[in-house]
Amino acid sequence: MHTPAAYRFSMLCPFSTLRFAVLLGALALTGCGGDNSTTSNPDGSVTQKDAATDHDAAQDAGTDASELPSCGFAWEDTIAASITLSADDNRVLYVNGTLVDDTTYGWNQPSTYQIELFRHPTRENVIAVKGVNLYQQGGYDRGVVVGLVTDADAGVSFELVSDASWLIATDEATDWYKNDFDDASWVAATAQTANGTGPWGTIANISTNASWLWSYDSATANSKPDAETIYLRRAFYIDESGAVSADSANCK
Repeated sequence: MHTPAAYRFSMLCPFSTLRFAVLLGALALTGCGGDNSTTSNPDGSVTQKDAATDHDAAQDAGTDASELPSCGFAWEDTIAASITLSADDNRVLYVNGTLVDDTTYGWNQPSTYQIELFRHPTRENVIAVKGVNLYQQGGYDRGVVVGLVTDADAGVSFELVSDASWLIATDEATDWYKNDFDDASWVAATAQTANGTGPWGTIANISTNASWLWSYDSATANSKPDAETIYLRRAFYIDESGAVSADSANCK
C-alpha cells in the first residue's frame, strides 16, 4: 500500500496535526529533536558544528576593536605644553621616549621646555627624569621638582606636578625612559616637601602643589651617600574631556 510522504514523516516525528504543516519545514532541516548542531551541505552530506567554536567567535566579536566608539581624535594628534623642572644637583629629562635635555644645571637654575603630548585618549604619555645628587649635607639636600601646564591654545587645560603618583627606581634599567617600558616593579616616589619650602625656596614657573621627590626623605634619613642617582616616571593619558587619566579610554 502506498503511504503518503507526509504520513510517513509524521510517524517518525509525532506532532499535533494543527502544527504539523507549520513545523514540517523546520523539522526537515533540524530533525525530530530540533537539533541545530548539524548543517546540510549541497552534496547531501552533514557537517557537525562545534558549539565551543561558535561561542568563542561570538565572544571575539563582542570585544572586536572595530565595535568600539570613536575617541574623536586622530592617532597622531598632539597638544602643546610647557614643562619646568629643577633638581639638586643634576637632571636629565625625557618626554615620550625622546631626550629633551641632559645639560648640567644647578638646583637654582630651573629650565622650561616646550613639548608635545599625545592627545588620543588611548595613547600613553610618559615624562621621565633622571635625578643626580653629588654632595651630602644635613636636611633636605637632594630632590627633583617638576611642573607641567598645557598651553593656552591647547584646547584643554590641566596641570601635572611631581608628587607621590610618580614612580621611582634607584637602579638604571635598559630603556627605562621609554613609553613601552614595564615599570611594574617600581615604587611610589617619596614626596619630601612642597615647592616653596625647604632650603630651595620657590622654584619659578612650578606650582606650589609640586613636591621635591626622592627615594626617601633626605631630611630625616639616618645616613645618606654623597653620590646618588634616581629614575622617575610619570605615565598618563589625556581622556576625551581633556583631563589627565591613569587609564586608557575605551574607544578607538
